[in-house]
Amino acid sequence: MRTRPAPDPVETRHDTAAGGPPAGPRARAAWGLPLLTAALATLAVGAAVSAGGPPADDPNPAPLPFLLVVLAAALVFAGVGALVAERRPRNPVGWSLAVVGPGLASVFAAKAWADLALVQPGRWPDPTAVAWVTNSLAPLALLAPTVLLLFFPDGALPSPRWRPVLWTSVAAAIAGALALGMRPDEIDASDFPGLSNPVEVDGPVGVLAGDVVPATTVLGTATLLAALGSQVVRYRRAVVRQRQQIKWIAYPAALNVVCWTATEFAPAPLDALLWVAGLAALAGLPVGAAVAILRHRLYDIDLLISRTLVYGVLSAVVVAVYVVVVAWLGALLQIEDSLAVSLVATGLAAVMFAPLRERVQRWVNRLVFGRRDDPYEVLSRLGRHLEAALAPAAALRAIVETVRSALDLHYTGLEVRTPDGEDLPAAESGVPGQDDPLRVLLVHQQEAVGTLVLTPRSRLRDADAPLIEDLARQAAAAVHAARLTDELQQARERLVAGREEERRRLRRDLHDGLGPQLAAQTLKVGSARALYPVRPQAADAILAELEVDVERALDDLRRLIEDLRPPALDELGLVGAVREAALRYRVSDVQVAVEADELPPLPAAVEVAAYRIVDEAVTNVVRHARARRCTVRLTCAAGDLVVEVVDDGVGPRRTWSAGVGLNSMRERAAELGGRCTLGTADGGGTRVGALLPIRDLVPHG
Repeated sequence: MRTRPAPDPVETRHDTAAGGPPAGPRARAAWGLPLLTAALATLAVGAAVSAGGPPADDPNPAPLPFLLVVLAAALVFAGVGALVAERRPRNPVGWSLAVVGPGLASVFAAKAWADLALVQPGRWPDPTAVAWVTNSLAPLALLAPTVLLLFFPDGALPSPRWRPVLWTSVAAAIAGALALGMRPDEIDASDFPGLSNPVEVDGPVGVLAGDVVPATTVLGTATLLAALGSQVVRYRRAVVRQRQQIKWIAYPAALNVVCWTATEFAPAPLDALLWVAGLAALAGLPVGAAVAILRHRLYDIDLLISRTLVYGVLSAVVVAVYVVVVAWLGALLQIEDSLAVSLVATGLAAVMFAPLRERVQRWVNRLVFGRRDDPYEVLSRLGRHLEAALAPAAALRAIVETVRSALDLHYTGLEVRTPDGEDLPAAESGVPGQDDPLRVLLVHQQEAVGTLVLTPRSRLRDADAPLIEDLARQAAAAVHAARLTDELQQARERLVAGREEERRRLRRDLHDGLGPQLAAQTLKVGSARALYPVRPQAADAILAELEVDVERALDDLRRLIEDLRPPALDELGLVGAVREAALRYRVSDVQVAVEADELPPLPAAVEVAAYRIVDEAVTNVVRHARARRCTVRLTCAAGDLVVEVVDDGVGPRRTWSAGVGLNSMRERAAELGGRCTLGTADGGGTRVGALLPIRDLVPHG
């Protein structure tokens, strides 16, 4: 039973979407961006150290620890982005990551230089020009993430309809940069207080530039949100591999949002720790993008998300319990900063940790992986649904719906194998995706009964294989039961149709054959009685004809009785009837021998089925096998009647297909719950074997 999905095909070609081969001077030039970032970071740190700290009246200070953390994040963006750009030079994702580094470093380098010039006036060059350039390029801060989101992960837009978003973002960035460069007054009152715009434009143009700046900011933000929406659209349409890639950037981005949102509500010093954690998560964005593009098959992002959610929720709950208990006991006992209260709160949090972790882990696993981490609950749920399903079709639907819900799959299908070996769709849940599905063969009692088709939303884990195998066993039993139910219904329909056809044949034979014969004989009897006194010879001739007609009618009656049940079965038993039937073939070139054990009393239906199977098989040997000898064996074994007809003829042909005779034999065996097979005999020739159960049937008395 195959339960592992086929690995992704090896990427052997390098097209534009994939990013192209890592070659060329442009790819190597990407490493100039992290070098520029390092130079700007060195300048920023040197200026900050020389200044001894930000000015006292700085409305937006950047102390040295804060500066070091931010510049480290800038170096990560530039370095990782350069790596991606070198490996995939035609993919805009790497370049958009790499330019964030020098852009971020230039802002803080210019600010540190401006702070140094304000603290130590006259000793350092005027930073106005650098501050003006840095401030004018600020709108590009929205362009880089927009490009990243539009082109991630394959370097192509989701569709041509997203081109207006891209060009609108570029236009907004260019317009915003020009407007910032021309508007009058200070360059940026928050980061560069006291520095006036060296190229300010007065008059209507300057007023217009001041109005354009907020408009381009709004437009750039709108395109950024639209690009974020493109990732949602891409994720919904993506195959499993691309979904895993998208998760690699969604994870650090979501972590950053959560940490920085919590910073607004957390007390000191927890707010500072959360801010640093958020920045670290933001720095993890390029790392996640690089892993997604270059090495996404090596790591399981779902496991990382699961662990983060578990310990994040646990930390939040434990801290909340600690704070609530300390505040409540402190208010109740009217004490503050008590060691005893802290110990009680800590003990309560420790006692709650283990059961809380188990519950949170179960909830997170269900959120990320579905119900696959609780196999007992999944199997129990499937069993309950199968018990509640009254019809076979409802049982098959319950299987696919339960499996899809439990494993959190994109699509689940169930194919039932026909006797001819063809798998036909029987039930499905969800919409088939673009991924190659995982096909699990369903085997019941060493017989393939169907196939379970699974299309996962995310990559299945090795730990999911045992659960899939257990579900496949349950599904195989249900499919086998559904097949038996369907075959039983078809057998009933065939029985009803056969019974009605037999009644129609009997009516036709009686009405068209025996009925007219008896009517004609009645007329002849009347004619003979009328002629007997006056013309005895004519009456005698009529009676002679009547005698022949009566014999013909008796032959027809015997034929009808023979078709219903051979009289020889009642007179001679099964073995005797078969021996008598074998005598009919003496005129042929085939020598028919009958080998039989002493048989117990057999049910009437078994006797008729065995007799008809033997008769049809021997007839086929005489007509088609070109055999010299045919052996009929009748034995009993383990409560079954074993019928075997073996010849030494040419054997079954490779291009042979089942005809009416073999189908009739199979149907007769299947009606009794048995089976009939055809194959090659040990010494060559053909072997027809039938197994007819007699244990649960009433013997013919």
